[in-house]
Amino acid sequence: MMWTPQNTKHAKHGFTLLEMLVVLAIIALTLTLALPQFARSDRPLETKQLALQLAAYARAAQTEAIRSGRTTTMIVDLTTKHMWVEKVRPMIDIPPTISVSMTTARADVPLTNRGDITFFPDGSATGARIVLSSTGQHYEVIVDWLTGATRLEAIQP
Repeated sequence: MMWTPQNTKHAKHGFTLLEMLVVLAIIALTLTLALPQFARSDRPLETKQLALQLAAYARAAQTEAIRSGRTTTMIVDLTTKHMWVEKVRPMIDIPPTISVSMTTARADVPLTNRGDITFFPDGSATGARIVLSSTGQHYEVIVDWLTGATRLEAIQP
C-alpha cells in the first residue's frame, strides 16, 4: 500500500500566517475606532464629579450653619471659576472645559460675576440653581430656598 495524503489522518494544528495577519488587522481597526471614544469619556465623568462635589459643599454649608447657629455662605465665582464655602471648605477650581451658569436670589448677587448662596441656622437658604455643562453632559445642582435641601439632577439636552 502506497502512502498518499488521503489515507493518512492528517490533523491541522495552529493558524497560518495569513490568518494571524487578518486577526491583527481586525484588532488594530477596532482599537483605532474605539480609543477616541474612551479618551472623550472622561469629560462627562469630570462634569458629574464636579456636580457631586458642588452638592456636597452646599450640604456642608447647610450643616455648618445649623451646627454653628450662624449664617454660612457658599460662593461661586463665575469669572475665575472658583467655588468655596466661607471659613469651612477649601476652594474648588472648576476646569475650563466645564461651563457654569447660576441663578440665585437677586439680593445675593453682590457682583454680576459671582453668586452667593446663604444658609441660615434654621436650615433654610436663599436658594440657587447651578448648571454645569460639558460635551453633551448637563447637571443641575438645586438648593431649595425653603428647606435648604440640595439635590442633583442630570439635564437632558
